[in-house]
Amino acid sequence: MRYIREDGSKRFAKDSRKEVCFHVIGGLDALAKAPVLVIGEG
Repeated sequence: MRYIREDGSKRFAKDSRKEVCFHVIGGLDALAKAPVLVIGEG
């Protein structure tokens, strides 16, 4: 989890996981069949 302050600064929650976190829109089955992979950050 990451907090974004009013000034635009970003801070991770203490002891939060910062790697290998993702969400697949449509689920993992859709990912396996996808002809194109789009990665967004933020």
